[in-house]
Amino acid sequence: GTNYYCKVFRSINEGASWDAGIDAHGGDKQWMTIDRSGGIGLGNIYATWNSYFSSCLPGFFTRSTDGGDSYQNCIAVPASPFWGTMAVGNNGELYLTGSGGSSVVVVKSTNARDQGATPTWGNPVGVDLDGYVNSGESVNPAGLVGQVNIDVDRSTGPGRNNVYVLSSVVRFSNADSADVMFSKSTDGGLTWSAPKRINDDIGTNNYQWFGTMSVAPNGRIDAIWLDTRDSPLDSLLSALYYSYSLDQGDTWSVNQRLSPLFNSRIGWPDQEKMGDYFDMQSDTDGAHLAWTNTLNGEEDVYYSYITPFISGINPNQDEASMYAVTCNPNPFSTETRITYKTPLDGHVSLSIVSIYGQEIRTLVDKNQTAGSYSVILEGNDLPAGFYLCRLNSGSHTKTTRLIRLN
Repeated sequence: GTNYYCKVFRSINEGASWDAGIDAHGGDKQWMTIDRSGGIGLGNIYATWNSYFSSCLPGFFTRSTDGGDSYQNCIAVPASPFWGTMAVGNNGELYLTGSGGSSVVVVKSTNARDQGATPTWGNPVGVDLDGYVNSGESVNPAGLVGQVNIDVDRSTGPGRNNVYVLSSVVRFSNADSADVMFSKSTDGGLTWSAPKRINDDIGTNNYQWFGTMSVAPNGRIDAIWLDTRDSPLDSLLSALYYSYSLDQGDTWSVNQRLSPLFNSRIGWPDQEKMGDYFDMQSDTDGAHLAWTNTLNGEEDVYYSYITPFISGINPNQDEASMYAVTCNPNPFSTETRITYKTPLDGHVSLSIVSIYGQEIRTLVDKNQTAGSYSVILEGNDLPAGFYLCRLNSGSHTKTTRLIRLN
């Protein structure tokens, strides 16, 4: 179709009011990004979309170099990447990624930042994620399993200028219908690392779908996805999961479940799908996520702020501050995942305590090495109300409040 038109609306008062909108061409699966590099392209707005559903064929890319007052004529991009996003590098270079059919591709422009030049593109580079981006799977029958995410490390640390790609893909090597896979480039997108699986569920029968990634100003890489690993047999329910990396994607934290289970196949207003768009932006302390779910019995868009379980250890921290315990979700109805961290080897106990100090349930009582751990609390037999989750490790005690709903 060619009737996928887009208008871009602006607000200069934090969303209290909006202008009438500016025509910005457009198409299906449209994404935008803004140049904040501080160079000659500062403030440029870039947009790309699926070339198969474009309002300005054969083009499917546009930009604004005047702060959004106008958008230039559409142009095509080599390899016609679709179902993907964009990112601006530290020098104003523009990276565009997407599916190239049976593989993921990245295309780069070094002159899109220059308002006096027509953007040109380098040769497309394939990224091996050991899989391909797909649609029409059971969790989202008329929609996607995910889109391809790209971002750049803008920190002052050792990963500065690294380029990262992440997507949920159907695996080539084991026929898994959806794993969250990651690759990085340390040379500006010319070459890419071997693929790495982020989800720590090693089975091939679960879906890890809608994988989404962003990079924090301190270089931390955040990743979220929907996951069916906890779904009862034959029900195909999903929950939001999270992991992060502090070493440029070489290793990843233990996966953390952040939401109750929900049925992605209810509430369809028209097509048999739960939308196709998740987006996330990271700051130093956490990640801002816009996502969809059916927790309310219908399709809704949610905002969540995700705080990493631990985002790095400050050498000036005292020992007590290195202990932590969190519960997600909280409040909870049937179950919650309790994640805890201890910086020293030794005996660990984790228990649920009433507000009167009475120990109700012991979840952990054993020696453990330093590290992060998680357990599931099944709360069906707990009366609704307020509780404390108490971590004892060595001479230290850490507690957090826990709320059980009806």
